[in-house]
Amino acid sequence: MNMNPEFQRNLWLELSLHRLLAMPAILGGIFYFVYLLFGGRSATVLPNTALTLFFGLAVLWGARLASDAVIGEIREHTWDIQRMSSLGPWSMTWGKLLGSTAYAWYGALLCLAVYESSIIAEPARALREGVLLLAAGLFAQAVALLASLQSVERKATPGRTAVANHLLVGILAVVPFVRTGFGDSTVIHWYGGVYAGPGFALWSLLVFLCWAIIGVYRHLRGQLQLRNSPLVWMLFVPFAAAYVAGFVQLPDIVAGSVVSARMLSAYLVMLSLAYVMAFAEPKDGIALRNLARLLRAGRLGAALQVTPRWLVTVALVLVFGIFLLVRDYPDFFYRVTLFDARIFVLATFLFLVRDIGIILYFNLGGKSARADATALLYLLVLYFLLPGIFAALHFSAAVAALSPWRPGYSQVTIVSGLIQAIVMLAMVLARINRPGTTDVARVAGH
Repeated sequence: MNMNPEFQRNLWLELSLHRLLAMPAILGGIFYFVYLLFGGRSATVLPNTALTLFFGLAVLWGARLASDAVIGEIREHTWDIQRMSSLGPWSMTWGKLLGSTAYAWYGALLCLAVYESSIIAEPARALREGVLLLAAGLFAQAVALLASLQSVERKATPGRTAVANHLLVGILAVVPFVRTGFGDSTVIHWYGGVYAGPGFALWSLLVFLCWAIIGVYRHLRGQLQLRNSPLVWMLFVPFAAAYVAGFVQLPDIVAGSVVSARMLSAYLVMLSLAYVMAFAEPKDGIALRNLARLLRAGRLGAALQVTPRWLVTVALVLVFGIFLLVRDYPDFFYRVTLFDARIFVLATFLFLVRDIGIILYFNLGGKSARADATALLYLLVLYFLLPGIFAALHFSAAVAALSPWRPGYSQVTIVSGLIQAIVMLAMVLARINRPGTTDVARVAGH
């Protein structure tokens, strides 16, 4: 049987005879120490100890190893050799994801066996929690690897701090699913239905795990110089928006507005993803000029292939925002919530355009090392420092000019947002078309 070459290589590196013997010896020593320490209570303490060790090995250490799978190759100057090999993106996906974490999984599976033996009398629970734990470990590792590949795409410095950040992203991603999955009394309300928390968390985790693995696969395709279209991302954005919107519940007094509230929640999710991708993706003036050239030539298919995901997300926000602007809202929705949905949607989109313009402006300046951090600093000043100063001085109109939502000053907000968006678009276009614009980052056509 032919084994995945990347997976086999990682097994050779990770699973030496000494390590294979050391892991069960150390874990056995820990379990025996707990047995001696707690005596009669060890029947309760041992499963909890095994569960804690599983999370330490599969989630914490496993995510750390996964996040370093490609970055470590870059540090050791072996990544370019792998990229030029005959290994395909799917083989590399599983080779990196499971191979680099093989030793962590070796110990984690031993701990899982100890934990499962304590609940073997409850087969349904044992199966559900076993699958949940395996999926949680794999999901944390996949998200950490995905975050590291995103930083590689941005050509960020592959330091230890970056690996720690990717590890943190993986841990934060898995925590909500695990907390809900082990909350036996938890009840989830989703789109009007009532679901048991553990089962809902398990199925949700499995779906998001599939998305994470697809994300890793597509990033590795890009690293292997294979072209990706943004179609998969165009499916993920509405999926994530619809998933989150399902949790929105309203009191009975405004129950008739729940559809409107869910749509606005979905809009906010899409808006947030636009900001995330604007910061996460590389911004390249040459690629943007190439995109404009393809659009002018009418080559829509080729243009779609090179469209960055942040721009795709903005387009999705625009389309959904137009739908929200033209739909009808129940009258009592405004009377009870004092919330004008149309003004909110229009204002937030204008400010989104302004903010992405600020991010692009600094990234297209030729010095991109701290461009995103600089843009973030300016956004913090615009959203918090200046409005705070104006509020202290009781300049309400000035606060409204810098805020996407301030009741009573909707005209000021809209006009100000429109002017700022136009100014930033003009500045970005001038910088893109400036002669000698440098290629500050390689665009990836995901």
